[in-house]
Amino acid sequence: MQHAVAAGQDCGLVELYLALDDRGPDDQRLARLRRVKEHNPSDGNVRLNLGIILDKTGRVNDALAQVQDAIRIAPALGKAHFYLGLLLEEVGKPEQALTVYETAARLNEDVAFVHCTLGILLDRLGRIDDAIDQYRAELRLNPHFPEGRNNLGKALVVQNRLEEAVREFRAALKTRPDFAEAHNNLGRALYLRA
Repeated sequence: MQHAVAAGQDCGLVELYLALDDRGPDDQRLARLRRVKEHNPSDGNVRLNLGIILDKTGRVNDALAQVQDAIRIAPALGKAHFYLGLLLEEVGKPEQALTVYETAARLNEDVAFVHCTLGILLDRLGRIDDAIDQYRAELRLNPHFPEGRNNLGKALVVQNRLEEAVREFRAALKTRPDFAEAHNNLGRALYLRA
């Protein structure tokens, strides 16, 4: 690895690290990332990846600090905003996570799972109209995602928009016939519609 890190000075150390780092125990990965960080103190991706590994090892506060540094260094790094939202939810700060996810959605408007995650949080916070907007944004990008159809259907049921909900659950089941939750949700929507 030391030779690879030295060679990486010329060809993009971070990219080289990321290509090599999908193996090994987390503590070894953490040590390698810290060495990469020393050589690239102004690279937001390094800080983000360090935060991810710290989170995986249960050091959430250290992870938060690294991801916040990543955003300070690279404010347009949408995946860092997204991961910060996940961490904020993990530490019980959903309102702060919401603000961060909204930024992530603006920076990653073409990434379906960002809209999905934002929709789920909005749904949990009782902001159903906004959640529906995010689920629809997700489905414009990934129209055959059964979980997205199911999430949208559940939000529509809350608003008593049962015909639309039934269509969404059926679309989810068309893509994934063994999706038990969508079957249950469809049955509930049909029962409520009757």
